[in-house]
Amino acid sequence: MIMVLARLFGRIARMCRQPAVIGEIVAGIALGPTLLDLLPHHVETYVFPSAVLPYLGILGQLGLVLFMFIVGLELDFSLIRGRQGAAGMISILSIVAPFALGALLTFDLYPLHNVVHGRAVPMVGLALFMGVAMSITAFPVLARILLERKMNRTPVGVLALSAAAVDDILAWTLLALVTAVLKGGSALSAVRTMALALTFAAGLVVVLKPLLARMINRHKRTGRITPDMLAVILAGLLLSAFITERIGIHEIFGAFLFGAIMPHKGAQALRRDILERLEQISVLLLLPIFFVTIGFGVNLRLFKDSGLLWQLLLILAVAVGGKFCGAFAGARIQRMSFQHSAAIAVLMNTRGLTELVILTVGQQVGVLDNSMFTMMVVMALITTVMTEPLLRRIYPDDAVQRDVDAAMKAAPATGQSYPVLVMVDDVLNALTARMIRVAEDALADRPAGGILLAQYLDAADDSTPLELGANAVLDIARMTDAAEALETFAAQTTATATPLRVLCRFGSPSARELERQIAASGAEVVVLSEDWMRSHPAAYGALDEVTIKVVG
Repeated sequence: MIMVLARLFGRIARMCRQPAVIGEIVAGIALGPTLLDLLPHHVETYVFPSAVLPYLGILGQLGLVLFMFIVGLELDFSLIRGRQGAAGMISILSIVAPFALGALLTFDLYPLHNVVHGRAVPMVGLALFMGVAMSITAFPVLARILLERKMNRTPVGVLALSAAAVDDILAWTLLALVTAVLKGGSALSAVRTMALALTFAAGLVVVLKPLLARMINRHKRTGRITPDMLAVILAGLLLSAFITERIGIHEIFGAFLFGAIMPHKGAQALRRDILERLEQISVLLLLPIFFVTIGFGVNLRLFKDSGLLWQLLLILAVAVGGKFCGAFAGARIQRMSFQHSAAIAVLMNTRGLTELVILTVGQQVGVLDNSMFTMMVVMALITTVMTEPLLRRIYPDDAVQRDVDAAMKAAPATGQSYPVLVMVDDVLNALTARMIRVAEDALADRPAGGILLAQYLDAADDSTPLELGANAVLDIARMTDAAEALETFAAQTTATATPLRVLCRFGSPSARELERQIAASGAEVVVLSEDWMRSHPAAYGALDEVTIKVVG
C-alpha cells in the first residue's frame, strides 16, 4: 500500500509540475493520523499494527541514510570553482538572515513548545535548531527544477546551484554543531563530540578518498558498476553512518560525508551508475516508508486551533522572508539584475525532503513537539510547492531563453569577433590541432578576429531521469571537466597564435541552435571533422550561409 500510494501521489505531483517527492510526502502524511484515524473500525490498527511500527522506523532510517549519501554524492565542489565569491555571498546571507529570524521567532514560540515528551527543552537549543531549520536549501530539488526549466544553461541557474552547494556545506555543518550541543548536554561534551567528528572527517578525506578514487579506472575497464564495487560503497556508507552516530552527532552526517568524498572528477558515469542502483530500492520502498514514519508525527487536524494557524503563518513569514531577502541581497551585492536576483532568491527557498531530514533530527533529539513538527513539515511543503509557479512568474520561459542565447554569445565586452567557428569532437587530439590550423588559414583572409572552439556533449539520458539524483548536477559537473580540458588544450596548443575562446554545450546541436551560435559569434567559416559531419546531420540546415571546411 505504501509503495502504490507513493507512486500514485508522485505521478499526480509531476502532473502539477511539482517534484515527485512532494506527492510522496503528502501520501505519507495521509497515512498518518491526519486521514487514517478518521476511518471507522480503527482501520489504522490493522494497517499499521503497533508491533510493526519499530521495524518501519528502522527501514525509514535506512532510507534516510541512503538519501543523505546521495546528497553528499551530488555535492560537487567543481560547481563552485570560479564562483566562490558570488556563490559564497549569496549562500552566507541566505543562511544568516533566516537563521537570525528563526532564532528570534523562538522567543515568541518557546513558551508554547518548551516541553517535549514530558521533558523541558532548553531555550538555546530550540533557538539554534529553529535557526538551522529555517536556513536549509534542498540541493537535489533545486537541481531538478533547473533541469526541467533548462536553467542549468543560464548564469542564473549555475550560480543558484553553486550557492546551494555552499549552502549545503554550511547548513549541515551548523546542524552537526547544534546536534552536538543538544546531545552532549555540556559545553565540554559538545567540544569533544565535534573534535571526534572533525578527526573522522579528516581521516575520510586523507585516507579513504584516494582509495575510493581507484574505482574510476575499474569502472572504465568493466563499463559498469560491479556487485563488489557496490558492496564496498554500501558497507562504507553504513559504517560511516554508524561511526558518526557513536561519536554522538547523527548517522546522517556519516552518510553525507561518505558521499561527499566519493570521486567526482572524471567520475560522472560512475556516479550515475551508483545513483541508478540505489534509487531503485530507495525511491520505491525505503523513502516512502520514511515519509510514512514522518506522517505518524504530523496531524493537520491540529490546525483547527486558530492559535496554531497563526504560529504557522509566522513560521512561513520568517522562512520565506528570511531566505528570500538574504539571497536577494547577496545577489544584488554581486551586481545582478533585479530579475536574476529574485529568481535566485526564489530557488534558494526550496526546502523539500532535505528540510524533512533536519526536522526528523530535531524530533529524535527531543527539541520539537508534535505541533511544532507538524507546522515545520507544512512549511517545508509550502515553500517547495510555491517555488516552481513563483519562478515561472518572476523568470518566465522567454527570459530563460533570452539568457541562454546571451550565454551563447562568443564575443566578450571588448567587441572581439570570432569569424571562424571550430566544431570540436569529443576527443581532443591531433585532428583537433589540424582543424585549428585550417581555421587559422581561413582567418588570414578576414579582418582581425579570433577562433571559437565549440564542443557539444551528450547530456544524460532524459528518457530515464533520476528521481533522487539530479541529472543537472551530473551534467554541469561533466561540462566543468570538459570546459577545463578544452581551455587547457587551447592554452597549450602550438597550432596557432590566434586568440582562442572555448564554448561547451549539452546535447546534439540542432539547426536552430547552430544558427543562433553562428549569429552570436558572427562566424563566416565553420570548420568540422568528417566524424562530426556524420554524427550531426540535423545541423546542416544552419550551414547554408557560411563557408564549410571539412577536415579528415
